Amino acid sequence: MTTILPQRAIPYLVLAGAFLYNLNIGIINSYGNLNIYLTSYLRHKGQNVTYRDVSFIYELTVITLGISMLIGNVVQKKLGERVTILICCFTTFVSFYMSSLYAHSYLMLCVFMGGLYGLGYGISFTIPLSCTYKHFKKNRGLVSGIVISAISLSPFLYCPLQTLLINRNNVLPVESSSGGIRERYFEDPQVLNRIPHVLFIQSVIFLIFGTCGGFFATMKVRGNGEKQLTSGNLDVGNKKSKHLDAQDGSLLDLEKNDEQMGITTDKNKGNQNDGTNEGDNLGSRLAKSFKKKKKKKNGRRDK
Repeated sequence: MTTILPQRAIPYLVLAGAFLYNLNIGIINSYGNLNIYLTSYLRHKGQNVTYRDVSFIYELTVITLGISMLIGNVVQKKLGERVTILICCFTTFVSFYMSSLYAHSYLMLCVFMGGLYGLGYGISFTIPLSCTYKHFKKNRGLVSGIVISAISLSPFLYCPLQTLLINRNNVLPVESSSGGIRERYFEDPQVLNRIPHVLFIQSVIFLIFGTCGGFFATMKVRGNGEKQLTSGNLDVGNKKSKHLDAQDGSLLDLEKNDEQMGITTDKNKGNQNDGTNEGDNLGSRLAKSFKKKKKKKNGRRDK
């Protein structure tokens, strides 16, 4: 994938993937809209629960989220960011899929929607931010705002979807006739029977978009973004330095050749001087010997 796409586009694709992942993983923020339907469905299936009881599922999710964040760093170091976030996407899909099958059981909803979902969410909570930080080191504040805002924007996606699929005809809840706290619940069977189906649709939506977001969020540039740029600069610098070294080497070779030529010329000059000096000495010796011979001859003639 990184070989097909231009390298400059990958950081922005990572940012878009992190935003898409958080937009889907923040589905828990739409629990306030889903609570009234889940409580009505549980009561329809014979569970003696209230809104306060079902709201404990959200509280359990937040508790599990906070605890699992403590072990998230350890899991990421052992498995890697991409493997970790994809596993968490699968666990989130399983949590909502199993919740759709066991929507009639309050205990199973606590296990899957409250425990398993919070576990996967907490382990992968820091991955989208850490991945975008690697590509936008100078704009971390802006990037943090974009990525985290997706979690808050998640209810704008899921709340209308839940209402459209469950209560498209805007059926109103009915006040409970049982004793105790006076609360309103849905009793329309058409509305109640759509609740497990909506949980299943949410699981499929997250499996598709959450997995795609997690995959793109963990994309890496060859050499990891800025590392590639620095390595490229280093390569250019190395090439320049090698070129300069070659030039310096050639200059040194020329200087050495000049020095050697100078030494040889000096030696030749020395040899020439030595030869001329020796020639002069021989000439003076011959002249002196010739003069001596002349003197001897002249002396013999005088006698």
